[in-house]
Amino acid sequence: MIIISMQENPAAITVCSNFDRVIHLEILHILLEEIDTNDHMTRLRPKVHEVILAQPDLILLVVTDSLQKLTNFAENKAELLIAIKLLGVLGSIYSLSVESLGDCFKHVVSFAVKPTEENVDIAAQILESIIDFVSGKNKSCSTVIADYRTNATSLAVFSSILESVFQVIATLTENEQSESSFLHWNSGNNYVPRLVHICRVFMSSHFTYFESQKNIPIMDLLSILFKFTFSQKTTEAFLACLEIWDEFLDQLMVLEWSKFMGERPSVTYQELLVSLFNESLNKAQMQFSADLLLSLDAQETDESGETERSSFITANIEIIARICCLKPMDILSALIPTLKSTVSQFLAEPQSFTDAKIIDLGTLLQVAGRLTEHFLGEALDFDKFEDDVKALIELILELAEKLYQVLVSKSSTNSLIELHCQVLSSLRPYQHWLAQFYAKAQNTLSIDTKEKLESAPIVHLSRKVLHISIPVLLLEPTKEGQKVQKVAAQLVQCWASIVRPHFVEILGKHITWSELNELYSIGGIGPNPKNIPLAEETKNIVLRALASLFLLPYPNTTQADQKWNERAKLFACLIESQPAKFDFVSSCCFLVYSESVACRKSCAAGIRNIIYEAVPRINTFNVDIKETKAAMSLTSDYFNCMKQEATKDMELCRRTVQACFEGFSVEKANQLLLKEDGVQFLENMTKIISSVVEYCKDAEILPVVLNLTMNIILPASETSPPVHAAGLSLLKRIISVKYRYFFPGSVLSSHFKSNTAGSSHPKITNEQTLFQIIRYFITAITSTDLTLSRNALNLLLELQKERKFFSNDAVRVNINPLIVRAISSTLLAGQHLIIEDELITLLHHTFYENKVCDLQSIFTDSLPKHLTSYAVPSLNTDFPTFLSIIRSVLNVSRG
Repeated sequence: MIIISMQENPAAITVCSNFDRVIHLEILHILLEEIDTNDHMTRLRPKVHEVILAQPDLILLVVTDSLQKLTNFAENKAELLIAIKLLGVLGSIYSLSVESLGDCFKHVVSFAVKPTEENVDIAAQILESIIDFVSGKNKSCSTVIADYRTNATSLAVFSSILESVFQVIATLTENEQSESSFLHWNSGNNYVPRLVHICRVFMSSHFTYFESQKNIPIMDLLSILFKFTFSQKTTEAFLACLEIWDEFLDQLMVLEWSKFMGERPSVTYQELLVSLFNESLNKAQMQFSADLLLSLDAQETDESGETERSSFITANIEIIARICCLKPMDILSALIPTLKSTVSQFLAEPQSFTDAKIIDLGTLLQVAGRLTEHFLGEALDFDKFEDDVKALIELILELAEKLYQVLVSKSSTNSLIELHCQVLSSLRPYQHWLAQFYAKAQNTLSIDTKEKLESAPIVHLSRKVLHISIPVLLLEPTKEGQKVQKVAAQLVQCWASIVRPHFVEILGKHITWSELNELYSIGGIGPNPKNIPLAEETKNIVLRALASLFLLPYPNTTQADQKWNERAKLFACLIESQPAKFDFVSSCCFLVYSESVACRKSCAAGIRNIIYEAVPRINTFNVDIKETKAAMSLTSDYFNCMKQEATKDMELCRRTVQACFEGFSVEKANQLLLKEDGVQFLENMTKIISSVVEYCKDAEILPVVLNLTMNIILPASETSPPVHAAGLSLLKRIISVKYRYFFPGSVLSSHFKSNTAGSSHPKITNEQTLFQIIRYFITAITSTDLTLSRNALNLLLELQKERKFFSNDAVRVNINPLIVRAISSTLLAGQHLIIEDELITLLHHTFYENKVCDLQSIFTDSLPKHLTSYAVPSLNTDFPTFLSIIRSVLNVSRG
């Protein structure tokens, strides 16, 4: 048995032989795994690695003896599996300068690359164990596993391993594996998945080096991987291989931007990139991969709203998008004509399109939408593709109009409805192109006559976007049509929030049909408001689109042309038409959160009455009532997103604090904490109060807030770390922003000093309140709950950074000794080793040059008698020295 002794100096390794070899290997493996993964053993890690690095031959001898039994693996399977796992751990500690390590790896890899049905489990474990080695990660942090860039021996070992891995890949590609084969992806032994993982690690960690070596056939290796990837029959295997190419394209992008001289990688690998583009596109199309795509579920959606089939198609499109970053001109020049031709063919002969061809058209549209960024000026010269993109948008708009007619005629099939959604979705990213097209045209539009403005291309395209979307929203909702309506609403919102042109009123002036007025009518405003029975989610999207038009600034437009007064009135009308939609009003708060003062003022004016209606509902404190939760959420969003506008309204602040305080008690807080919604309710309450305290100038509010926080919220929240953290954060914020409430300025200070006979100590106003606040922080720091301790500690460190709190004379005399004693007891008790450095940092802030703090007596009272003479830092010790001394004391005290 190997024993690692940490008590000897230097530490030593001893070998005993009275243990079963399997147990022997298992214990050593568990020890090393715990050292590397257990946070509580962090301090031992460097020492253990130092011991292991000092005597590699002794450690590896045990592993080598077991690995010799690979020739008779059937009888020694348990021993071999644990020895291979241990080799993996040791391989991430030693470097290849240890000759026997390289021999071990070559030995096991030569076994792994010849899998049989009998030994495949062991072979798979070998592949798993060499992953860290191939990645180049070194847990000792002092050596490089495979320093092949400077060491020929290391390069030979590493190259041998990779050559063997790629030979297996080539063999698997040549010999197609049946579903019953032990080397099939889903066979359960994970041999092939681990092989693919190694290839991915190679690509991410080593490709750039091997790519630069002329004597290494990198193109041959890539060719093997390419054939292997596109020969996969299962989606899991193919998607796993696709991740290898994702890493490859990552590395190629790095090389592309770093090689300013010589041939760029996009040229060197042009043929491969084109093949990768073609094959990825083929994999996403029914024309070439019908069997695979039809085997995937196209009904049930995941959390992201994608089906199994759409997720697979998206993965391929993402690879195409990455390729387009390297070869934009080539890819776009190939894609645009194909898409135009296919759309034109559908418009001319829609009846000739089978379901499969319709699905493929939707895929092409999805690809074109994903590549929109390359049509913008940031990626390529905007003018280069302007005519092509404009023509393409016109064609897609025409296609959307055609599909609307089919929808109205009620002859839509599922595939046509899906295509209609994809057409509308593909236009959303093109709104960014439209916004740039609008920006380019603005100089011309500003000097054009009104007649020219109405016929300008940007106006025409904007009108067409609304023209294909709004009629869909006006249809009677059906089960099939609701999906299209939602996507149409999203397109309108996209146009309203991204393009939002200053000529928007022109879209409301048309003899036969007004797109804008119809949009207004859906929102319940304008000359002819309508009650359209849209799905709730779709209706909210339309409302947010209108809010964007009314609240967001017109881009590149002067303040004089923003028409804030007119738009503010329209927004107020929109809010009045939706009195019960607290969620929608909340979304308006987020909409203007980072916008200009004018935007926030318009929003605040429009929603003021709704906020006044919401505040009293908080006072029920009943989260089972939907309106109460919504009211609290809205009030919280208003005070957090629009702090200045909210807190300037003194009456609203007073009413809000009153609603939170009146009738509230510890018992009600405890009842709220029993429910998840109740916890969220209390968190929102503290956020509201924090905003009020920070910005409101009403002096009468602060005592009420302090009473609410310290006598109700914090006493009740001891079992709820999130609420407790929010309460402490509020108290810290009060000290920081209301500093003069506790520490008066120079004039008041002199007044207190002159009226306090015989006192030479600096004074604190509202002293009892401040001491109660500090006691809450001390309780949290000394708590056994790491979350509470960490939060309280970080808040006090922030307070020191913001206000130099612990450097204040009054605090140094009255509060610092309490903090010093609390932190010292926590450190000596051995609590929360993870935050030990932060605790010592705060201890230094409170102790430094503070004669009132007697650290020596604290340590004397707490340490064993034989350690009481151990030196503690002096008052003027700098922080690095202070940290070192305290650590030494703590290490000695813990034995």
